[in-house]
Amino acid sequence: MAKIGGLGTTPCPKAPKPLRSRAYRAAVASLECYHCRLHGHSQAAHPNTGKTKGVKACDSLCFPMCCVSGNDHHRQFDQYELVPRADMQAYEEAAHRWTVATLLARGMWPKGMEVPALDRLNSSLPSMACM
Repeated sequence: MAKIGGLGTTPCPKAPKPLRSRAYRAAVASLECYHCRLHGHSQAAHPNTGKTKGVKACDSLCFPMCCVSGNDHHRQFDQYELVPRADMQAYEEAAHRWTVATLLARGMWPKGMEVPALDRLNSSLPSMACM
């Protein structure tokens, strides 16, 4: 423990590393776009709420957004053009709940990945721990 000005300091605990799951991102990308329901052109979009520069949110919070030229909802979402900032968190939470429910209903949940508890899906994204 280092001392600063005669006072003891306590180290801050490190935040958990964001979960990275190629299998989950692939399953999400195979779904239709959450925004327009276009099928076959989705990518796994990470939420913007709570993100920091250079660090994406956990993969477990991703939802599908299309990336078709002229209808690029993923880019529009990332640039805050698709959803007003004031509505972003609610939109992301709804997209995440829909994605989890859809993957589970279609039997597409990746093996070995923990399924989030339903009560955690109703909490705000920034406070959600990585699953």
